[in-house]
Parts: sequence; structure tokens; C-alpha cells
Amino acid sequence: MTFEHYDMTTKDFVERLLSPERAAMLDPSVVLDSCPIAPDDKVADIGCGPGYFTLPLASALVNGTVYALDIDQGMVDACRERVEQAGLTNVETLTCSEFEFPIKKGSLMACFWRSSCNTAVPQTNCGCSRRPESCFSPEDGPP
Repeated sequence: MTFEHYDMTTKDFVERLLSPERAAMLDPSVVLDSCPIAPDDKVADIGCGPGYFTLPLASALVNGTVYALDIDQGMVDACRERVEQAGLTNVETLTCSEFEFPIKKGSLMACFWRSSCNTAVPQTNCGCSRRPESCFSPEDGPP
């Protein structure tokens, strides 16, 4: 797939999303330190991309589960590969559509997604049981 907005291939876009420059601007550990999650929570990372936040979330959720979802199969594959390389066993990678997520409603404790999507994610569809304070985007921080 080509990411037309950025005129990049999937591989190039993955590299950009995982770049040290991005980490300097948006440190996952700083973002996650302010998130209302517990070590045994089930959390969806909606729009997971290559797992930029998925892997740190999985490390924080030592007794929990991360559902890493993206609409792009290439991103799901990149995330899955990074999860396997890191030896994390508490991540399930899933392909989703823009407004439908293959997660049972009420099964999650929090949802985590990017706010810079072309369209907003309807919070009622994410499967979260704690509303709305547990659904947040990394750019905005927790509500």
C-alpha cells in the first residue's frame, strides 16, 4: 500500500513512525505515564500502525492484554512482527474497518487511538466498558 498523503510505501511509513525524531517529539513512556490504565487491563490500541504505542502498552499491562487494531494490513503485519521480536505474548493484532472493531463490547477497560484520523472514531464502537474517561488519544492525553 502507498500512503498517498505522505507519498510513501508502507515500509517507508513504518520507518517514519518508528523514527528517533518522532520519539523525541512524542515519547510513548511520557504519554503512557498519564494514561488511566492498570497492569491487568484490556486495552485497544486503535490505529496501532507498526506498534509505536502497542509495545510500551503491552509492557505496562503485565497481566493484561493489548488489542492492536489497524485498517491497513501492512501496519498490522509490521506491528505483529515487532511484537514477536520483542517476545510479548499479551498482544493480539487485528485488522479492522474504519468504524467497526472486532472486539466484544464491554470487554475493554480502555481505548487508545490517534486523533489525527481522517474521521473520528465513534467511542461507542470501541468495546470499552469504562466510558468516556478511559478512551483517549496520545496527542490529547487522557480526558
